[in-house]
Amino acid sequence: IFFRHPMAPWADSFGTAAQKVPATPFEAVYACQAASLAVPAHVPEVTSADVLDDSPADAPEATPADAPATVTGSGHIEPWAFHKDRAPLPMSRPPVPEAGAGESDWDPVVALGVGHDAVALGAHGATLGFGIARGCTRLGFGLASLFLRNAAGVSEALAGPNAVGAALYGTDYVVAAARRITETSQSVAEGITHTSLKATQAGLSACGAQEGQLLRVVLGDEIGLALQGVLATADRVCRPMMCVPLPQLLQLAAAWGTLQRAASPAQPVGPVCALPPHCERWLLFAGVPYGAGISCGLLHRPTLPRVVSHVHYHMSTGPPVDPAGAALECAGIEGAVEVLLYVQQPEGLFGVPSYTVAVDYETGYVIVALAGTSSMRDVLTDLVCEPTPMRLRGMDGYAHAGMWTGAQRLAPLLETAVQKGLQKLGDARPRVVVCGHSLGAGVGALLTGLWQDRRPFPGAAVHCLAYACPQVLDPALAAALRPHVTTFIVGDDIVPRLSLATVLDLRDALLCLRTPQAYGVSPPDAPDVLGAIGRGDVDAAQLYRAVREGACRAAGRLCPAGRLIALAPGAAVPREVGPDHVAELRVSGDMLAAHMLFRHLEALEAARGAMTP
Repeated sequence: IFFRHPMAPWADSFGTAAQKVPATPFEAVYACQAASLAVPAHVPEVTSADVLDDSPADAPEATPADAPATVTGSGHIEPWAFHKDRAPLPMSRPPVPEAGAGESDWDPVVALGVGHDAVALGAHGATLGFGIARGCTRLGFGLASLFLRNAAGVSEALAGPNAVGAALYGTDYVVAAARRITETSQSVAEGITHTSLKATQAGLSACGAQEGQLLRVVLGDEIGLALQGVLATADRVCRPMMCVPLPQLLQLAAAWGTLQRAASPAQPVGPVCALPPHCERWLLFAGVPYGAGISCGLLHRPTLPRVVSHVHYHMSTGPPVDPAGAALECAGIEGAVEVLLYVQQPEGLFGVPSYTVAVDYETGYVIVALAGTSSMRDVLTDLVCEPTPMRLRGMDGYAHAGMWTGAQRLAPLLETAVQKGLQKLGDARPRVVVCGHSLGAGVGALLTGLWQDRRPFPGAAVHCLAYACPQVLDPALAAALRPHVTTFIVGDDIVPRLSLATVLDLRDALLCLRTPQAYGVSPPDAPDVLGAIGRGDVDAAQLYRAVREGACRAAGRLCPAGRLIALAPGAAVPREVGPDHVAELRVSGDMLAAHMLFRHLEALEAARGAMTP
């Protein structure tokens, strides 16, 4: 399928020298060479001009239905260059691309790679298909056997042992034998199928096939390469855990969470700090790029009356005429605000989240608001998490690859709108606030660092408020942005603690609890380690430190950017914390819920109240 080419219709123009229809350009060139050996001596030399002349006076006009094709000097297949009544052209060697000629639409490396990936996809399909077949076989034969045994039992219960019952039991034995034969045949067929597919893959690889070409053809080069990298990373993370049953994996996670809580303080450790001005208002702006339908649910704790009212409003009014105005209203932002840019899920820009640029006349700021993950493209940006080398603030370091790409692409898109907003304010103190949540916080922090280097707004103060900022920079660069970025962390929120390194640490910690000897950790003196942890029969703090030291050693560590402010649930005062506060993923029942925007808003309001005399 992947090598089929439109050259097939003109194979007969080569006469007896080409005995089969060429299925690939390789076969077509071979047919050309074979045909050149059978050309009569009186056939004159044909120039390149003759080759491209597709309308000779002595030949009928070609039509798409019977039009043959040829290989031009550029390697491109040009239709209608040969006619069935013209003698085959002499060709002593395959055509050589001319200097400066355009590239061919057909790339053998891509075709081989697509074939390789298609075979791999077929192998997964075969596994699924044979699995379904085995399940259906067990179900069908099981139902037949159940019916026969029940019928035989009823017959014997009514009339005692009789010929009908014996015949039914005999039929059941035959059905059981047929089931065993069928299942054995399916296993043999599956083995042959997978062996054949593996051999095909090996042959394609030997010919130079590269993995991932199918994704690149279907999704485009950038998305295909990104998804290929994500799949490789997922395989690297998950493969060591494939042998652990899911129930046991959940038990290990619960035990590790118990050890973490026993060894860690209940409240953040660090000096009490003041909250930045207007940080609650900037949080509301961070919800605007999500759109009216989502920001209302993210910024306000969902209750049944609020959900019913929200659904009724949207069903009765339909799509808003002014999406930006509707989003501002749902976010609860009051005062004079002018929206300059409002883009949701920008098409064709990998790494760029939804964004809004607005002028807040109420406070005298230009607002750049960035949404968190709200599309599959955003999910892919999150998952392209390998640290990539970069340079920021005059320092070489590493950043989250997907979000760094987004920040670099977003910076020039927003500069004109921000400059226009500053002109509208006309203030003697031009100020720009970048605010974002989750993915938007990570991209916003990196965007702020880029603007600090590039200085596109002379004289303007640019600061970023990042709510639940992911781990986006190495520790040195994250600290370098302290004067320009403030990150808020609520409770055990998973996102500020999430990076490839912390995921690998969590995986190794769980595997270490399962087999401590494999990591050089002395197991507790208890027959059931997980049960002992749950009952509190072991020294939790000591075991936690031993596992952390023995297993949690992943390289490539990143941190949230800038100054870190921890907000504990309840009326706790805000505290400034260091990178150790987010050095590992904390397993708790609040690790996902603490990421919601309304939880940040509640924590900020509670902290503001606790700081007020």
